[in-house]
Amino acid sequence: SGADLDHPDLKNKLVPGWDFQDGDPIADDPHGHGSAVSSRAAAETDNAEGMAGVCWDCVIMPLRADWESLGADALVWAIDHGARIVNLSQHNDAHSQPLVSGIAYAYDAGAVLVSSAGNQNETPITYPARYPEWIAVGATKNDVWRAEPFSFNSNPGSNYGPCLDLVAPGDLIVAAYNNGDYSGTLCG
Repeated sequence: SGADLDHPDLKNKLVPGWDFQDGDPIADDPHGHGSAVSSRAAAETDNAEGMAGVCWDCVIMPLRADWESLGADALVWAIDHGARIVNLSQHNDAHSQPLVSGIAYAYDAGAVLVSSAGNQNETPITYPARYPEWIAVGATKNDVWRAEPFSFNSNPGSNYGPCLDLVAPGDLIVAAYNNGDYSGTLCG
């Protein structure tokens, strides 16, 4: 869903992206999810702001695209513009043939593809994490057990199963939100 392009912890960590939904280079995040995910990965450090990302030298290429019709275009665009790691925290229960071509393009270019396993507390994991090219990531609580249930939100827990590649903290994690906000934590 893009990223908050003016957020103090993100604005200096962003490279040009694209909004496939609006057809312009302003991939500003209308929902906050992309900002939260981006901040966990690469929020600026030593700037006296709210948080630090886990990858201090990383930059974020914000993209906005829907699941099926624009997802493949976004993957191709990202690779053609220098992306080496793709994080797609969006998930769906349905296979997407249009998305498969974008996945193949990114994977064949050597990109590392990472996706959440889903938040329905069920097996199997969701797409795109279920595709073999992706690293499928499940969520844990702070006690290292599977996040089931999440501490808050309507999602019952992290998906699980034999296609899961790894787990990472995913319950009550601090994140940057839109408009310079850090007022809470996210689960998922």
